[in-house]
Amino acid sequence: MVLTALAPGCRSADRRSLEELPRFGLEPELTIDRFVPDLGPIRWVGVASDGTIAVSQVNDHLIRLLDASGQDLGSVGGAGGGEGRGRAGPPIQGGAGWIGDTLWVGDVTLGRIALYRKGLELARTLPPLPGARPRAGEEGRYPGFLSVWPVTVLPGDTLLVLADQSVGGPPGGPLSRGKHLLRVSARGEILRPLVQVSEGAVRERGAGDTGPLLPLARSSELPLFHVGPAGDRIAVVNTDREAAESGTWWLRVVDAYGQVLLDRHYGFREAPVPTGVVVAADHGIWIGLREPSGEPSWVAFTPGGDPVGRVSLPRESRLLAVHKDQLWATGVDRAGAPEVVRCRLVPPG
Repeated sequence: MVLTALAPGCRSADRRSLEELPRFGLEPELTIDRFVPDLGPIRWVGVASDGTIAVSQVNDHLIRLLDASGQDLGSVGGAGGGEGRGRAGPPIQGGAGWIGDTLWVGDVTLGRIALYRKGLELARTLPPLPGARPRAGEEGRYPGFLSVWPVTVLPGDTLLVLADQSVGGPPGGPLSRGKHLLRVSARGEILRPLVQVSEGAVRERGAGDTGPLLPLARSSELPLFHVGPAGDRIAVVNTDREAAESGTWWLRVVDAYGQVLLDRHYGFREAPVPTGVVVAADHGIWIGLREPSGEPSWVAFTPGGDPVGRVSLPRESRLLAVHKDQLWATGVDRAGAPEVVRCRLVPPG
């Protein structure tokens, strides 16, 4: 069974149903919950190549490190400078990820990125990145951007950033409006624009609001785009207001050099709204879809964009990572405490 692939600009088609996609089974393998001291609401989970687990917490801004069996290895970050073995961490976390066995953590307060060798030993920091600007001699080619938000760190200490609030550049140029994914140097020089990720209006910035601008949507939980970085490629699920109402959306995958690897439009009969995108270690793509009934589904696509099945998670759960045949999700236990669950994927049939 396959999804209906829509031509660019299409708003409707004879679509197949989500129910026609085969279901993956899930076998729970590991639960990380209150036995890890002070585990708080989870924002992000990343699994290193050696199986080390990094868990990001919302309440105290810690990045907790655990081994493959879930045993606590220590932490970095924290609102008070960090506890445990990683005291040089950033005070307020603004994103994190693995580069091999090196963990990078965004520092919103100081506007820098800290990199930790094997997750705990501070290796170096990248300088503050107040914005993005054209390189010398390219001022007439690209505008500058006043607001950037690091998405991932790439080889050579270059960054993938979400950029907003363009200034200057050629009038009416392709980067003059909307939000864009850019590859920039550690000093903020634009090396390559990758893809535009929003085309509609954004909310107004309120007094004292210094965070990134967020897209308008039908609710704060359903933005118009989602970005899923993974190693040498980035997946973007994008829609707009008109398309979102009919459940039409499109998937773009680009590499770190801007080469388009996949660009397809989709629609389901149930008109679900995209709620997230995760790129697996094998470059498979998982897209979260919320049906009008509120039922959440995650559909698995091959690297070429063909759907192969789906899984259903509890309403309070959120898919965070897929590593080989393992799926990581966050949720809450029966007492309402946060937990992270690792499950083994069982292929359909």
